[in-house]
Amino acid sequence: MKTPVVRVVIAIGVVALAVAGTALAAKPKVGPPPPKLFGAVGTTKQVSLKDSHGKLVVRLKPGWYTLTISDASANQRFRLTGPGVNRSTGGPFVGAAIWGVNLRKGTYRYQTVGRRNATRTFSVVVKHR
Repeated sequence: MKTPVVRVVIAIGVVALAVAGTALAAKPKVGPPPPKLFGAVGTTKQVSLKDSHGKLVVRLKPGWYTLTISDASANQRFRLTGPGVNRSTGGPFVGAAIWGVNLRKGTYRYQTVGRRNATRTFSVVVKHR
C-alpha cells in the first residue's frame, strides 16, 4: 500500500506530464520562410523581378512568396497583377515595400505605372522545370 505522500508525488508527476504534453502539442508548426523575390522600379522605364539568386523571374511554383519592392521613382509605381493578385506601390511613394503574395497557377504581369510603362510577365506552373 502506498503512502499518501507517494500518491501525491505520483499525481503531481502525472499532471506535470499532461501539462507539458499539451503545451508541446499546442505549439504551432512553423515551416521554412517563404521564398524571397525582389522587384524594382527605377526613375526611367525600368522594371525587374528577380529571385534570391539575382535571376529574372520567368517561371515559379505556386505558393507564398515574400516580395520586396525597391521603388526609386516618385513618378513610377511597381504593379503586380495576376490570378488573385492586384497590388501596386503608392502614388508618390519612394522607398521599399514588403508584400506577402500567394501566387497561383497562371500568368502574372509586373509593370511600371506612370508616364512611361514597361511590362514583363512570368508564369506560375504546377510542374517547375
